[in-house]
Amino acid sequence: MFHNREFGGHVFPIQASPTKVGTTVMQNNRSIHIRALVALCLCAGLLSATASAASRVIDLNPLVDELCYVSCSWTVTVDAVESETVNYQVMIDAPAGLTVTVDPSSFTLEAGGSQELTVTADVIGLPLDVAVQAEILLLAEQPMILQESFDATDFPPTGWSADLVAGSTDFSWSRSTLSANSGPASARRRYDATGNQDDWLVTPAFQVELGMELRFFERAQAFFDYEYSGLLISTGSCDPADGDFVQIQEFNDSSATWRMVNHSLDTWAGQTACLGFRYTGNDAHTWYIDDVTVTEAVYEDFQIDVSVIPRSPVMTLEPMMLESTQFADRQEAQTLTIGNDGLVELDWSFQSSQAPAFVRPEPEATKSRHDSGAVSLLDQVAEGDLQMPIQTAGLAGNPVNCGAQPDIIIHDDGVSENGYSGNASTISEVIFVEPFEPAIYPAALQSVCLAFITQGPQTLEFEVVVFADDGTSGQPGTELGSVNASITGIDTGSGVPGNWARVDLSALNLTLESGRVFVGARWTPSSPNVFIASDESASTPRVGGYWFYDSGNVWETVESAYPNYRALMIRLIAPQACDLIDEIPWLSASPESGTVAIGDSSEVALMFDSTGLAEGVYEAELCLFSNDLDQPFSVLPVTLTVVAERQVGGTVSGLEGSGLVLQNNGGDDLSITANGSFVFAEPLMDGDDYSVTVFGQPTSPAQSCSVTNAAGTIGGADITNIQVDCSTDTFTVGGTVSGLEGSGLVLQNNGGDDLAVLADGAFTFASALVDLSDYGVTIDSQPAGPIQSCMVSNGSGTVSGQNVTDVVVQCSTEPAALALSIGNVDFGAVVIGQQGTASVTITSTGSGDLSISQITAPGQPFQLTGGSCLAKPLDLHPGESCDIEVSFMSEGVGAFESSFDIISNADSSPDSITVRGTAGSPIAVPVMGPLGLVLLALILGALAWRQLTGRSRFRRDSH
Repeated sequence: MFHNREFGGHVFPIQASPTKVGTTVMQNNRSIHIRALVALCLCAGLLSATASAASRVIDLNPLVDELCYVSCSWTVTVDAVESETVNYQVMIDAPAGLTVTVDPSSFTLEAGGSQELTVTADVIGLPLDVAVQAEILLLAEQPMILQESFDATDFPPTGWSADLVAGSTDFSWSRSTLSANSGPASARRRYDATGNQDDWLVTPAFQVELGMELRFFERAQAFFDYEYSGLLISTGSCDPADGDFVQIQEFNDSSATWRMVNHSLDTWAGQTACLGFRYTGNDAHTWYIDDVTVTEAVYEDFQIDVSVIPRSPVMTLEPMMLESTQFADRQEAQTLTIGNDGLVELDWSFQSSQAPAFVRPEPEATKSRHDSGAVSLLDQVAEGDLQMPIQTAGLAGNPVNCGAQPDIIIHDDGVSENGYSGNASTISEVIFVEPFEPAIYPAALQSVCLAFITQGPQTLEFEVVVFADDGTSGQPGTELGSVNASITGIDTGSGVPGNWARVDLSALNLTLESGRVFVGARWTPSSPNVFIASDESASTPRVGGYWFYDSGNVWETVESAYPNYRALMIRLIAPQACDLIDEIPWLSASPESGTVAIGDSSEVALMFDSTGLAEGVYEAELCLFSNDLDQPFSVLPVTLTVVAERQVGGTVSGLEGSGLVLQNNGGDDLSITANGSFVFAEPLMDGDDYSVTVFGQPTSPAQSCSVTNAAGTIGGADITNIQVDCSTDTFTVGGTVSGLEGSGLVLQNNGGDDLAVLADGAFTFASALVDLSDYGVTIDSQPAGPIQSCMVSNGSGTVSGQNVTDVVVQCSTEPAALALSIGNVDFGAVVIGQQGTASVTITSTGSGDLSISQITAPGQPFQLTGGSCLAKPLDLHPGESCDIEVSFMSEGVGAFESSFDIISNADSSPDSITVRGTAGSPIAVPVMGPLGLVLLALILGALAWRQLTGRSRFRRDSH
């Protein structure tokens, strides 16, 4: 596997070999062997050896990938392989917040010898869970072709030139003590607002040989206004005006901290060259250069890369506060769950009153922008704008109330090196604040101390301002309040502040529950100016303050305008208070300390005990200590409220049954067996709500009990006015009717409460009966039309706690039947044109009504001509009759037969009746004598006989 690693301006192939136990690097007949032994620490590291050769293979030996808590260390052994003695100097390149030390910091490696180096990484100043890398450089002594650190007061240094091609000389390249990579000074090109600037700092000319290397350190300030910073080289004229310079690198990536730059000069080997540092811009950025060296490549430098991942236990509490309200002489246990969301084992205790060994500072916010309105006292002196004020403050001393004392948060070391303000010509209001984070919460913002430095005015009217830590990118956010203040007798120089302004903040009534808050001063800049005193001592940790001015209208880090800033002379007094478990007589814990594994949790029983306590509220802030770096102190608010017992009760009336059960607030069941007063067993306390309900209603008989004055809030007295009224329940009697066709059905219950039923379905008597009453359902009137017979089942019993719905009334209709007076009608012979008539009688012979719905008509020449049976609708009660008249009249000669039907509710329906008849021509009467008369008489006699007997000797059956 091959990777590429950028180093010294070259890219080398690197072969990873994780099984190796050491690293050997060879060049120029000399080699060094590096052995790494990882100590038992929580670190992650990577060891490599690199050099400025054009190409070679390097074996990497990775260290064990571990985690780092607070600090960690390991050893690295350097072995000399060749017979040569080399002196090495250790240099560290580490980001802010990570402190890496190597012991020893310099050593001599003799031929065949070895040197063990102890590497320690302190990660206390880093944010957690973010991998951070540092570089340990073992720099071999090398012949110097060019070396300049700008420590001498002469500028430009001997052999160097400062060439201003365009622009003002006000802020051209100069020696500066405001910021340096090493030593007291560096070269600086400051921003200038007087026009376009083109300014060069050029080295002496030197002969370039193969293997030479350029190294220097650079940093930018106010990079948001960047225009151009570049490194150039010329092998011709060293005068920029001649145009022989070509660019090696432009520095257009912001770097507010010093960084090392390496470049191989092999491209120009064999030529004479000079280097140029070019700055261009109009009111742009500021650029610093320091420790410029050009070395021969006789010896080799080595690099050890270190990568650490800071870890910490993370304590969680659930819940975040505990409260118990109870009566006197009671106990209640509550559970506190302590969790560990971190990646290191958590140790916690209620007992330790000592602050932890380490308290993590807040990481610095992302750098913002800077404006020409920024004014520092020393900046003005360095630029010749001002004279250093006469220091008259001396050691008058810090007032006791602003010096070291409990509950005061101090960032500065007690000595002011500088002061900051705004340029009165461009800024009408300026604010300087710093973040303050108490060691324990809650912390009341009680007062603040501020120190100022003046160039003349002895009095300053200002405001103390407080901002919440809810702004973007760690900036101040919401303004929480301000207090008007003033100071007189302001110090006229730096040093130990002789006069502090202490301002009372209690009127703001601000309590910090967690996190941090920004506190500082707001004032109008003056000329001559008054400055907020500042600490620029390198040993003081940089706090991360911000400043704001009306023309810029944006928060900026103080460091962006004042690179040497460490802390402002602002001190916050925030009283801290919490109680040890042994100091709270009514609270105990089990256990009182413990250990929580990574990702695990433990439960703690906190016992609230009101034994012997009078009524009242008892509060405490319980201290909980841990090795959580971000929050070594946690405060658990605990409250015990001891209250008086209040009874809840009232009166019951109208109770006859058994089984009445009352409840209060859904519990505390109370059985009531008789009328009278009652009281619930469980007492309540003032402020509690009560709600009395009926949980079980009485039975035998069933009753319904209702509650009045049932609910409310207890307020200083027992509750005695709850009224429970009971009444016996009533229930209805009913059932279902089926088979009903007629009308007139009437039901009775217990011989009364008549109920007319008109159709099938459910029925209910109008009068309800009280529980345990008897009932008896009977039929008072049977249906008629048609006549029906109804019978009752389940008709009697005793009402038992519910409506009666199972009475059944079943009705059935009596059968109908009919009888005909004649089954067939035969009209015999009827002369054409004459009409024969006949009558048929229908009689209802069944036990039920006979309903005749239709009588069909016979075919011609027969007709139904009348009779009582033809009226519709027609119902015949048993024994009743009606008749039908039938006629026969033909217009032609012949025998005729037909029928008609009687349709009814009788089982025999339809009943059919056949009708027959013969039609003949009329007979002529001749004139005859006596003999003819005799024959006629005989014939007429025969016809008369046929008519009487209904028979004809000569009939032809038509069927």
